[in-house]
Amino acid sequence: MRGRCLELALAFGVVLVAAVTTLCADDYRFTSSLIQTIPVSGPIRLQVENPIGNISIEVGTEESVSLFAVKKADEEETLAQISVSIDQGEDAVVVRAQKPQRTSPRWAVDFVLRVPAGTELELNGGVGNVALRDYVGCASVQVGTGSLSVESFSGMTFSANVGVGDAVLAGLSCDWAHIEVGVGKLDLRLTSDASYTVSAEVGMGGLAIEGFPGMQLEVSGFLGKQARGVLGSGAGNLQLKVGVGDLFVRPTGG
Repeated sequence: MRGRCLELALAFGVVLVAAVTTLCADDYRFTSSLIQTIPVSGPIRLQVENPIGNISIEVGTEESVSLFAVKKADEEETLAQISVSIDQGEDAVVVRAQKPQRTSPRWAVDFVLRVPAGTELELNGGVGNVALRDYVGCASVQVGTGSLSVESFSGMTFSANVGVGDAVLAGLSCDWAHIEVGVGKLDLRLTSDASYTVSAEVGMGGLAIEGFPGMQLEVSGFLGKQARGVLGSGAGNLQLKVGVGDLFVRPTGG
């Protein structure tokens, strides 16, 4: 019974992720691009809101936020109605994709942003994927349906919530992290000398935290699983949760 419930729940998640793939595919009939550079001074907060489409964040060396946006639609009229707004305050930049006025079967906006190191991120994606690479700063990420990919993150805090989709993170290093997946996989890779107090929970699925020298870990539960323990000296705080799916924490390269 447990296996059948898990199979059905994961199948539901696969259907939704497949829908994301269809929505965010690159076979739209009409596209247009926008390139803009916003000068900034000192540490800033970047807020990105994108109902449908991907968000990718890179770190640059310039004191500016560089935006590359691609608007996509199946109808030319729909494309003309998609808007991208950029609002700049004293210490914040807000980038928004706004949906067309009329209902359209398919449209999306993909964002690629290059920001200064130390920028505080607030990323809100509805349907689409979010990616961070070689990032230094603080980040809060929300994904409704889609995937989260992080390759090397260093900062004070990191929080992420993925409704339906996978969260795959490698090289996470921060004082506090909270990562939650509703339906999907959470795959976290840390350095072998990582130091965290860990709290992990899976409602239905597998849970494995392994491969760290000298770790102290207690795992309990059958249908739902919980793990509490310490990696290294337990200096940081790591909170992980999956509703339906698997949760893995392993050393990088393991």
